[in-house]
Amino acid sequence: MSLEVLDRYRPFLDEHTRVATDPQLMGGPAASRYETMRFCFEHFLERGGRTIVELGTIRSFVHGGLPGCNSDDPSLFDPKRPDTWDWGAGCFSLMAAACLAEAGPRIHTVDIVPAHIERCRVITAEYAELFEYHVADSVEFLRSLQAGSVDLVYLDTGDMWPIEPSARHQLREAKAIKRARVVADDGLILIDDVRNATPVRNGETSLLGKSKYSLPYLTGRGRFEVVLGGYQLVLGRRARRTASDHY
Repeated sequence: MSLEVLDRYRPFLDEHTRVATDPQLMGGPAASRYETMRFCFEHFLERGGRTIVELGTIRSFVHGGLPGCNSDDPSLFDPKRPDTWDWGAGCFSLMAAACLAEAGPRIHTVDIVPAHIERCRVITAEYAELFEYHVADSVEFLRSLQAGSVDLVYLDTGDMWPIEPSARHQLREAKAIKRARVVADDGLILIDDVRNATPVRNGETSLLGKSKYSLPYLTGRGRFEVVLGGYQLVLGRRARRTASDHY
């Protein structure tokens, strides 16, 4: 099994990460999504992971610089034109499927908006056999899972502005993760958009994006710690890992 697929798309991940952050506002440059995704996918393969849960699905056929961003028109998605894909939102659903397909993971992608799930179905059609598509509230979905059943959780529910509703919802997700103990002992949590500059440009004082409440909770009462930092953050269980970041 290889992560050459992710390497192929690295220029898009790097560039759109750069565009989303602002070193002057955010206290310095942030490592690309490529770095944190690769770390998580390697970890998943090395430990024989089986299950991924994505909270907040891929929801646009094209990136924000093109007409039709967040449109329902499926003709806008061109699987042969990765330069048009919505890299600004990370393309996690598609990257997880493309990179891990040979391992046969089960990928649960969850969004409360039916149109978003339908768009994800179109974008991930090549890998549909790997997916379960859920129109559901992410917190209720987490509560329905068995303890220790998830190897990788991706937190990306909500918008970057206004940030407060998204940040408070992510805290509810974090509490559900802890209380239901859904993450396997050697599993990981990947949080997106931590270093996105949009909230700060709009007057937000926290530099943690959607994770401004969930991160302190998870690294405190949740008993997780940061194992890799950048534009995204990777968290693992404190008892089994050594933190390598300053958050």
